Amino acid sequence: MADPIESLRSLASSGALASGATLDRTTKTLAIGGADSSAAESHDATTKYDLVLPGGKTLSYPLGALYLLLIQKPSDSYVTYRSSCKKLGVEAVKVTEKKDVVAYFFGSAEAAAAAAAAMAAPPPAAAAALPSDSAATANAAFAAQPTEFAAHPASSAAPSDHGGGAGGADEDDGEYGWGDD
Repeated sequence: MADPIESLRSLASSGALASGATLDRTTKTLAIGGADSSAAESHDATTKYDLVLPGGKTLSYPLGALYLLLIQKPSDSYVTYRSSCKKLGVEAVKVTEKKDVVAYFFGSAEAAAAAAAAMAAPPPAAAAALPSDSAATANAAFAAQPTEFAAHPASSAAPSDHGGGAGGADEDDGEYGWGDD
């Protein structure tokens, strides 16, 4: 049986991760080896594997958590990733170690960034519809927002009676205005 970590590294570096591995959340198994399920090797997604980083630091995480991190889209939040791990019943990669783990599988931080950009790139037709300077457009829209807000129509400046009594602000409602000390 092939080492699942090395298989994931190979798939990640070649850009074939999405088609080369499949996670079954019901059986908690990760099938690695392509779209043909008969050729794929199944591995327990809850089994922890050690990753030895270039600096000698060793991290240990479940196979399913590593896979979920690698297929995560750049637009997905860390909270979404943690939720996916929780549903699978595995410990998530710590946010402080996420960058190192992704670099481990994609070969380098630059390769990881390039892979993430490729996954996030819109299709050519959609790219043509985007404004040429979306940051400037977003900044202009933000600058156009009003800086002062009107009071809610139902609000009033009159004091309210929190004590439940018939009196208003002149009634002795105690130290906090709730009456019945």
